[in-house]
Amino acid sequence: MSFAELFSLSEIWEIAGPLIITAISTLVTGIVSIIILKSIPKGLIKEVIRIFLVVAIVGITLGTLYISAGIWGT
Repeated sequence: MSFAELFSLSEIWEIAGPLIITAISTLVTGIVSIIILKSIPKGLIKEVIRIFLVVAIVGITLGTLYISAGIWGT
């Protein structure tokens, strides 16, 4: 049994769609985070914001995957 017989193109698209949306969202969030970090002078506030942005990127990534998979699956 070949790979083409196991999965049809529509099944692959159903899985890949939310992952593509999540990747784009994570990329945009990362770019915005870098821009924010570049504009803040060095110091304690920058380090705290850096930690917050890492947590925010992870949260946004998981949230985007959850929401896009829910919308995509309906």
